[in-house]
Amino acid sequence: MAFEEFLTNHVTGGKAITAAQRHLLDAPKAKRVRPKFMLTCGRLLGVPDEELLESAVAVELMHTGSLIHDDLIDEADERRGRPSVNRLYGNTMALLAGDGLLSRAVLSLSGVKNGAEATREAAKTFIELTEAVAVEAELTLADATPEGVIRIADAKTGALFGLCGFLAGLAAEDLEAAVRLESAGRLAGRAFQIRDDIDDLTEDVANGVPTLPQLVSGKEAERIVRNALHDAITQLKPYADRSGYGTLIDDIYKLARIPSSHSVV
Repeated sequence: MAFEEFLTNHVTGGKAITAAQRHLLDAPKAKRVRPKFMLTCGRLLGVPDEELLESAVAVELMHTGSLIHDDLIDEADERRGRPSVNRLYGNTMALLAGDGLLSRAVLSLSGVKNGAEATREAAKTFIELTEAVAVEAELTLADATPEGVIRIADAKTGALFGLCGFLAGLAAEDLEAAVRLESAGRLAGRAFQIRDDIDDLTEDVANGVPTLPQLVSGKEAERIVRNALHDAITQLKPYADRSGYGTLIDDIYKLARIPSSHSVV
């Protein structure tokens, strides 16, 4: 069963709340970069896609639920090229929709191989993510430091990519691989977030959201992106002789919107 079909089968229930949940989940601009990253990590370790579908769905549900909550907090009107859930369905339904997706994610992980550990790691990841959002909500540009906003990027974005890598290693029952892929995922997520911040500089300035490109030069921000990629790839060197290695490296480059060459300097 393909991922999209599997995802659809996991979001059913009452008509109103399901419509609110699926509004963002089914948006044409949803890129599914996290489940794709997890499946690629799994292929590196020889894990068939079908053994990772539950985990991949869980991560996408976590991500989408967090976006709905973000838009509710920010009173945002638009997400992924369409009206936000809170704008279209109201604040109460948006809150319930986000909560429901997060609960479904936990339910999905409870049934995977080593489900207790997978669920525990997911809970730790979401605690890290929500605490970072809380810090960011109180942060002003005057108080922000490059180190601080990188820590927020690592927790808001890197942690969920790290969870993707860890769950792939867990499915392979390879703890060393889980740790390495988690580290690589976190670093790839850092590069992904900083690239977004570079691209969204004007919008973030207008909205008063402190990000790295506002604190350092464009050249320095690019250097930090490339350093994160370099460190991510270093974590994966022990798997360089495996058939899925090149594809995983290509995917990491794509996250940072940098042409792939299998070597970052």
